[in-house]
Amino acid sequence: MNLQKAFYKMQFSTVMRMKLYRKIVSFIKQGSPLFDMLLKLESKYEASKKGDVRAAVIRYWIREMNNGKDFSEAIKEWVPPAEMMLIQAGEKSGAMEEAINNAIDV
Repeated sequence: MNLQKAFYKMQFSTVMRMKLYRKIVSFIKQGSPLFDMLLKLESKYEASKKGDVRAAVIRYWIREMNNGKDFSEAIKEWVPPAEMMLIQAGEKSGAMEEAINNAIDV
């Protein structure tokens, strides 16, 4: 793992992750495709503060998804295993909103 990625992992706190999950759920409720919402969020965070850790983390996720991984696989290195498994189950069942809400409650 490179030094920059390790730094971002240390900065990507539980509180930050939960807020990001809530934003993702709000986009899902609006019917936005997951990949499109990640692009919008990455752009928003990068515009609000150069070097924002959220933008950097989402950029890693987008890169992984561009390489053919599902969202749950893309976030695997960034979230606890229990959250990843809940989100993975939501992907497979088509219940992402519920799965992410469950991850928030874990």
